[in-house]
Amino acid sequence: MSQSAAASLTPARMLVAVTHGWKNLPRPDTVRRWGVPADPVLSPNPHAATRRPSKRSFMQSRLVLLCLGLLVAFAHATAHAADDAGRCESVGSFTTSLVSGDAADVYHPLPARGSVPVIAFLQGGLTDKSLYAGYASELACAGYVVVVPNRFASLIPGQPPQIFTSQQVINDVLATMVLSNANAGSPLFGTVDTDRLGVAGHSFGGAAALFAIEGSCRPPFCFGFYARPPQLKAAVVFGVNTIGPGGAPIDVNTSAAPVAMIHGSVDGRATLARATATFAVLESSKAFIRIDGLNHWGIIDVQNPAGNSPDPNVQTRPQGWGIAKTAKYSQLMFDAYLKGNHGALKKLRREQSESGIDVQFVE
Repeated sequence: MSQSAAASLTPARMLVAVTHGWKNLPRPDTVRRWGVPADPVLSPNPHAATRRPSKRSFMQSRLVLLCLGLLVAFAHATAHAADDAGRCESVGSFTTSLVSGDAADVYHPLPARGSVPVIAFLQGGLTDKSLYAGYASELACAGYVVVVPNRFASLIPGQPPQIFTSQQVINDVLATMVLSNANAGSPLFGTVDTDRLGVAGHSFGGAAALFAIEGSCRPPFCFGFYARPPQLKAAVVFGVNTIGPGGAPIDVNTSAAPVAMIHGSVDGRATLARATATFAVLESSKAFIRIDGLNHWGIIDVQNPAGNSPDPNVQTRPQGWGIAKTAKYSQLMFDAYLKGNHGALKKLRREQSESGIDVQFVE
């Protein structure tokens, strides 16, 4: 069929051509008999468009629609299969001690498929490592070794040491993973790529992650001196802002590595307005991902954990949904910058999101 002939086809005749073949393309006045309404403009029979369809043509119409539906379903399934191609069959976990002596929960994909990057997770203040099991498991199944330690520090006068993470935890996680990767008795033996390190953090831990990217030592997240490891290539933080006592964001220099800020729209502790003000002063590359209906505790396994300050705003999304979406967009950032996944980077560049989620990306 010539280009000019193809260009003159109406939608009705094009559908017949696709489903039955160009050589079998009927005359305009017989298109109705193929189960597609005739084109009254091309049809030499002015009554063809109103001709009552036969039972046979009706069945053919249904068959055409069924085939098209199957094609759409197949394309949809293929897209999801591509997204899940790197997913593991299950997640292994164990508790170990870092080189610092801190207890840490380690999550890793099963079965092991070559060497995978490391993600050090810095938890929120007064929030036990066990409460991040859901988020860490999701990331581990996407092809990462995720390490969630408990670091204790005396930051509140008159109180014994409590759970408050530190920038130094990132370096301790890396040093521990180097040893585990070389230890034949470790579940991680030979499976960790210690040249590719990411950091994720929540609330207090997220702020510590931002200052770690900067390479500065900022109390109360660090005391003395801090050296950012060169293996640290990306950060994802949730429920974070750097608003200072004067009401303005502290200008954190994040030019050393890309940063994604994920934030719940109803966070009542670290408000969305404070988070967007913080995002504005970060260097590129950076992403801001707003998830509607999540509050400050949308990343952990429970709402308003005991011993911590509750969020005054009620979360309107299920807890499991929030964890899954937070992990999904964390994976997108880590896939782009730790694994060099061009497909993930394209999604960020296109600001590709979904219902209830907004993505901003600045490169």
